[in-house]
Amino acid sequence: MSTVRAFVAERQAALQILYRFADAAIVAACGAVVGELLFPQGLRSAAPVHGFITVLCSVSTLLVFPACGLYNSWRGRSRAALAVRTLAAWGAVCMLGLVTAYLMHQSAALSRLWSMGWVLSVAVMLLASRVVLYGMLGSVREHGINAKRVVI
Repeated sequence: MSTVRAFVAERQAALQILYRFADAAIVAACGAVVGELLFPQGLRSAAPVHGFITVLCSVSTLLVFPACGLYNSWRGRSRAALAVRTLAAWGAVCMLGLVTAYLMHQSAALSRLWSMGWVLSVAVMLLASRVVLYGMLGSVREHGINAKRVVI
């Protein structure tokens, strides 16, 4: 058991970076999957702004999500607060993408159906990933691997 605890402790920073990149990958993957479902040849056949917005928002999650406190410790906090904060951070990233498309005079070329499908699928996947991670951390804590020691 102590080897697992040591493994987690040594790689905590790397695991947190992996979690951040997983969120960015969710954004990119959902954009590509919705594009494959809606456009005849995927995002390649869509207006170039779709791919640009997907990449911009994916990279923006690496900056906006930490600023919104999504990667701080959520031990003892409610899942509802985590969900609200996650959706608020994703909303901020979406607004950044929409404003960027508007400023580039490309908002008319953006498919509304793709946009709504992408925004909703990313929101669902981000929430699902947090529910799964929250459950995994609870299981790890039950086994004493990620327990905090308190001196009274």
